[in-house]
Amino acid sequence: MRDSKIKYFAYGSNMDLDHLKRLKIKVYKAQSASLRGYKLVFNIKDDDIPNIGYANIITSPFSEVEGVLIETDVQSVSYLDLYENFPVDYTKEMHNIRLKSGIMERAFLYIGNTGRYEEGLKPLDGHLQHILKGKDFMSKAYYQNLLEIDSIQFV
Repeated sequence: MRDSKIKYFAYGSNMDLDHLKRLKIKVYKAQSASLRGYKLVFNIKDDDIPNIGYANIITSPFSEVEGVLIETDVQSVSYLDLYENFPVDYTKEMHNIRLKSGIMERAFLYIGNTGRYEEGLKPLDGHLQHILKGKDFMSKAYYQNLLEIDSIQFV
């Protein structure tokens, strides 16, 4: 029997496929994709480091989040759940994701639990660098906007 493949939309640090490999996440296929009606924010608080926020998406009618549609497997999703601190920091939702070709695919994504939200946070530079490593999956304009995000160096 063939293993079932699961479609997952990554918009944060998991856009870095090398990072996923280190987490033992199997990536069978990765494609540029986007989610309309949402925007990227860094509002999931870190309990150990003040002022640090992790990537999340919030509704925003005229915005679009770019990311990677990843085809993976059940075991890898269980590893992702641990990494994303599911269900404490993030929950999972199904959404229609638009591929670069315009084709719509149904996929799950992680979205922050509102109890973990905090305004005025900034990403750690290392977290932002993982996102930037997904450059090949982003438009030039989206990538340029990410470069302008103010991050915090952790020493």
